[in-house]
Amino acid sequence: MQHIIKVFLMKKTLTIIFLGLLFSNNAYAEPYFFKNCKLSNAITGNYIINLEKNVIEVELIRPDGVAQNFSDKIKTIETNKIISDKIKSEKSKELYFQYFLNSKSKSVTKLEYIKQSGVDMDIFKLESKRITRCLDVKGDWDKKKIEKAKIENEQKEILKAQEELKKEQEAVFKCQGEDINKWKDCKGTYKSETGHKYTGMFKNGKITKGIS
Repeated sequence: MQHIIKVFLMKKTLTIIFLGLLFSNNAYAEPYFFKNCKLSNAITGNYIINLEKNVIEVELIRPDGVAQNFSDKIKTIETNKIISDKIKSEKSKELYFQYFLNSKSKSVTKLEYIKQSGVDMDIFKLESKRITRCLDVKGDWDKKKIEKAKIENEQKEILKAQEELKKEQEAVFKCQGEDINKWKDCKGTYKSETGHKYTGMFKNGKITKGIS
């Protein structure tokens, strides 16, 4: 009987862990897109939103089926809108464009700018605006869930970096003596005259990796 209970609890625990991983990655795994966007008589556009890479994957298709593919970085994610970075055009050094994917209106708005150099900063003057409706749109992204997933990914990267640093420090011998200038390729803790403590990897009397 006890064995059956243990097996049941183990299966239940594994199920909870699996569901937790599933929902935490769901914000990135679920595809969002704007497809069949008639940009002109000659070009149809498809926009796939890749939240994991923080890019919009663009496919421009000609009537003969020839496609051009590229990706543009996402600048902002709003409740019903995703905005790209300003993208430098290949037509001119001063010409930039930016597009807004609006899930509420099921449209892609493309803005073209002319870059003008100011005294303290570059100024982008709006040159033209074009709105295109898309026939197939999936844009029910959850902004809060996306932000939470980003934070979790950042925390994982920090923990990974800390683990790698810990492994490096464990592989190096401890610094000997109190003269920091003689510390070379070792790990140790140094207290400065101001009272700050520095712990990490030292080389030629200087800390190369660590925390204070």
